[in-house]
Amino acid sequence: MIAALLPLRLSGALLALAVLGMPSVRPSAALASATHVVAPDGDDRSRGSMSAPLRSLGEAARRARAGDRVLIRPGVYRESVEIVHDGRPDAPILFEAEEPGTVVISGETGGFQPQQWVGDHDPETRSGNPWVTLKGLVFRQIGERPAVRAATGWRIESCLFEQVGFGVNIRGNDVTVSASLFQDIDSPTAHAIVGAGGRNLRIADVTIRRINTKRLIASVANSAVTKFLGTDGLVVERLVSEDNVGPGLWLDTANRNFVIRNSVIRRNTGNAEGWEGPGIWIEYNRDARGRVHDNVVMANSSAGIELLESSGVVIENNVLLDNPACVAFRNMPRGEPPATLLGDLRIHGNLCGGWTTAAVATGPGLWDGFDATKHGIAIDRNRYLVPRAGGQAGPLFSWIGETAGSLAEATRKFGFEAQGLAQ
Repeated sequence: MIAALLPLRLSGALLALAVLGMPSVRPSAALASATHVVAPDGDDRSRGSMSAPLRSLGEAARRARAGDRVLIRPGVYRESVEIVHDGRPDAPILFEAEEPGTVVISGETGGFQPQQWVGDHDPETRSGNPWVTLKGLVFRQIGERPAVRAATGWRIESCLFEQVGFGVNIRGNDVTVSASLFQDIDSPTAHAIVGAGGRNLRIADVTIRRINTKRLIASVANSAVTKFLGTDGLVVERLVSEDNVGPGLWLDTANRNFVIRNSVIRRNTGNAEGWEGPGIWIEYNRDARGRVHDNVVMANSSAGIELLESSGVVIENNVLLDNPACVAFRNMPRGEPPATLLGDLRIHGNLCGGWTTAAVATGPGLWDGFDATKHGIAIDRNRYLVPRAGGQAGPLFSWIGETAGSLAEATRKFGFEAQGLAQ
């Protein structure tokens, strides 16, 4: 450890580096004021040292304060762990597997959560016990409750969630889920990750696959493979979401300032109907200021990207292949009093191919007298891989009851794709 080689009195510059973290230094370990060791053959009356470990994660959680490290030896721990104390941004409480992938959290009510948990449906991020990191853990065969309930500042790193009823439920700000795998999650509450009301959430280098394949969820409204509501500053990057039953990624209601980038969303299917399995659903996000770019979205049972009653979104430089539609729009009245909200959308620089319904399509909604230009909908500079003669694809555009089979026709009828390319 570099920290062990430094003199006891660090200079201000060296201390800043230690806090910020260098590639070969684990910040939480460098700042730890104590290490609590847990092992299946330990004893909760012991010191919790390397030679005298504790038996339970719960006892370690009762002892751990800000900056402490809980080092967990291989084994199966059938516990529901409540975090009792608070970490700090510069000194989180770390729960870390001694050997990543060998520490299994299990049991019907197993998992981690703050003791001061307000509730699974709280959108106001009021839960306490912030700044906790879980690293290298396996969550397996846990019941329908979330395996991890994450409050402000929690980090879930290099973890595996499989055969659980629900993966991670986020009710806090500055939460990160990274380098983790969610797979084979089936229950009436089957979700991989859900976040509501948080600021600056980050999902990075995560794979989500085979969620809700047994179709135990009764309705599409609850088939939320990965779902976010009311977030501000959400970043989703390098996500792989594949072979799920339900939307590959769902931004549902009042999300703002989001970015979805460099991700792969593929082979997601509907719960009961094909339309329930889009790649990316962006629904009811007003003045979103969101950007979806440089993703690969392919072979879903509904549109690659669907914009539903949303405004203020840029869709650019995505590869959209083998979906019924590359991009689709819905315009149902929402809010009080009900109003149509679709508008201020920029769709450009995308590659579209392999569609069956239409490359660009409209779905249900109040479309009477709807003028795309007046509503700020711009679709241009996209590239379309038109199938050869005899192919099964629909028209390039199916827009509010009219179709266009060429870009020239789309420009003339709808004002779209003056600089588009069909090849």
